[in-house]
Amino acid sequence: MLPPTDPDDLPKDPVTPVPLPPPHKIAMLTAGGLATLLAGLSMLGPFSIDAYLPAFPQIRAELNASAVEVQQTLTAYMLAFAGMVLWHGALSDAFGRRNVVLFALVVFAIGTFGCAAASSVHYLWVFRIMQ
Repeated sequence: MLPPTDPDDLPKDPVTPVPLPPPHKIAMLTAGGLATLLAGLSMLGPFSIDAYLPAFPQIRAELNASAVEVQQTLTAYMLAFAGMVLWHGALSDAFGRRNVVLFALVVFAIGTFGCAAASSVHYLWVFRIMQ
């Protein structure tokens, strides 16, 4: 491609840098805020187990399930939790950590509401896997 020959097509002052537009304002967390956020996200997995275990007798009675079926909901959760640990890193590299964390939180919330509304132990298994 040939350089422009018309003087109007040339930059007026090629040495003067063009200012960049201002960066987008993103809410930045302080070190304490980031630590609090990470601690809260880290506690979701263990909390969803520890808060759930004492409710086994009530879940069994409410859903007319056997003790083994209710225990299998915990097994389903743990297998999905262990399996997704293998994928979260690769997904974060591909789509960005923020996007993966936000998507995972939405899926976790849907799974939590599904667990609360489960009408049978089979639905509870599915929603525990979603969590």
